[in-house]
Amino acid sequence: MAALGDAEEQLDDLVPLTTVRVQRALLLANNGRPDEALAIVESVGAATDPRVRVDLTVARSIADSLVEAQVAFL
Repeated sequence: MAALGDAEEQLDDLVPLTTVRVQRALLLANNGRPDEALAIVESVGAATDPRVRVDLTVARSIADSLVEAQVAFL
């Protein structure tokens, strides 16, 4: 996470910056932090790069599934 934060501070091109943010969302979603992941996904908005769109969709899907599982567990 720290490396992604460092990279994000140094990027000014939209696609690489969005890629780093989406990678952060994927890490958070895959590590049981869906609310934080979804917040990043929402802040990114619509991505134009096809690879970023795929990663964004995967991060959203994982995070949504975790949220649904948490609600079902309650």
